[in-house]
Amino acid sequence: MKGLWKSTIVIWSTSDPSETDIEDLAREALAGDDAHCSQHKVEFIDDLESDPDWDESDFLNDTGEDEEE
Repeated sequence: MKGLWKSTIVIWSTSDPSETDIEDLAREALAGDDAHCSQHKVEFIDDLESDPDWDESDFLNDTGEDEEE
């Protein structure tokens, strides 16, 4: 598999975000109401297997359709 871009975002919030959708949390951080984005780091990862955050996802290959044989 080719390398991928990895974004790490740090968001501080006034309430426990564990039950919050990522979209809502990001919206709150952008609005600056109950959350604040203090850091956004972007890096290109060549060797995905060596990155501790890599979850072996195949989201790039998932089209939602059955593959033809």
